[in-house]
Amino acid sequence: MNGERREITSDVNVSREKAEENAEGGPEAVTTMVEVQYGVPQVTYIAAGYVLYFAYLAVFQPGLLTAFP
Repeated sequence: MNGERREITSDVNVSREKAEENAEGGPEAVTTMVEVQYGVPQVTYIAAGYVLYFAYLAVFQPGLLTAFP
């Protein structure tokens, strides 16, 4: 409020409620800004899964790995 920065929890539901509390007067009067951050650790797990899968193919199924065009 009034240029004041406040940290709120990373729980999506609680954060949405806090932002809606500051949105008085409808959507056209909203001045609350919310900064979001993507979950890098989740992307890391997905990338590690792909690396392990391709390593598995290279070791145990080399014919399948080289069959891709």
